[in-house]
Amino acid sequence: MLLRFSSAVDAGAARQNLRLLAQVIFGLKRNKKFEYDKFSKWANILQTLTRNEILFLGAAYHIMNETPNEFWKKIRESLSSKFSSDECNEVAAALTRTGLILPVSAWGGMVYIASPALKELGQLAEIEPTSVDL
Repeated sequence: MLLRFSSAVDAGAARQNLRLLAQVIFGLKRNKKFEYDKFSKWANILQTLTRNEILFLGAAYHIMNETPNEFWKKIRESLSSKFSSDECNEVAAALTRTGLILPVSAWGGMVYIASPALKELGQLAEIEPTSVDL
């Protein structure tokens, strides 16, 4: 576990990524759910996140807990001052690689929804939905 954390540091993972990873480690230990496979899953996901993806996920976690039925509409509205419409689509599409955001076919195109894995991440890292700075 420490070797993996150390390799993330060596790989130049951002401080936010490392902080999230540390929170997940603590959450897994606290909930007595720590298994190498679970740790490895979260380490692989978190060490690859960009700053924009972390910002998007923070807003997504907040919105999925507040208004899950209007997720895509609300996420685009809440991030409109930080991302253009195209950038929002690009970040959401990039996050599908993590399984934290899922694509859904809709009338007139593609929309995205938060996955149960994002809720799990939020609970493990004890992210407060109301404390996320949008």
